[in-house]
Amino acid sequence: MASVTFSPIISAIRGATAGIVFSVWKGRAYLRERVVPANPRTEDQTTQRDFLAKTVAWWHDLKATFKDACDELGATWSVSGFNAFTARNLKDFADAVDERIMPLNSPVNPIDTLVAATGDGAAGTIDLTWTQGESVTGQKCYACVEKTSTPAGQGAIAVIDTDTTVETEAYTIADLDSAEEYNVWLLVHRPEAGEVSEMFSIARKDTATSKAA
Repeated sequence: MASVTFSPIISAIRGATAGIVFSVWKGRAYLRERVVPANPRTEDQTTQRDFLAKTVAWWHDLKATFKDACDELGATWSVSGFNAFTARNLKDFADAVDERIMPLNSPVNPIDTLVAATGDGAAGTIDLTWTQGESVTGQKCYACVEKTSTPAGQGAIAVIDTDTTVETEAYTIADLDSAEEYNVWLLVHRPEAGEVSEMFSIARKDTATSKAA
């Protein structure tokens, strides 16, 4: 780093020109070589950026109930709910496992397997069937759907309160766009008796195409 001595003609200078940056640090003027920060675009780094963009977009689409649960989980780690949600989903992306949609904060996993298939009924439907995992009685499910064609960073998750329970083992998602491929997640809402926390199980995931018109 070189220092600068001003003259009566030039009393101050800032900015960059011809590869040189002029600035002031603690009241002293100096100049240095202009360096453009590296912006690596390797395949791994681009993939990670896409993961982050998608996770952030998902957060903005989540219902307040989900975000409140994330906040409570994050508080146990001394981080925000957004940071807890992002960290969990980024790890799953990196490990190539099913995305969580929201952090697992339930001590049990009431859904063991999930199968999504083109609906047998009206256009724009997908039929879900699942098998029960760990025992849970009377707990409601949420379905989350997103078109597989959705670009990274655009989110567009629809969250559906199915008003059905784990024991039902079947549900039809309706009013989707016809003949479109969707990612589908199913998770269970478990308000714990005597606790403030809203508990959610890990989201099980499958992919299916909605019925054509």
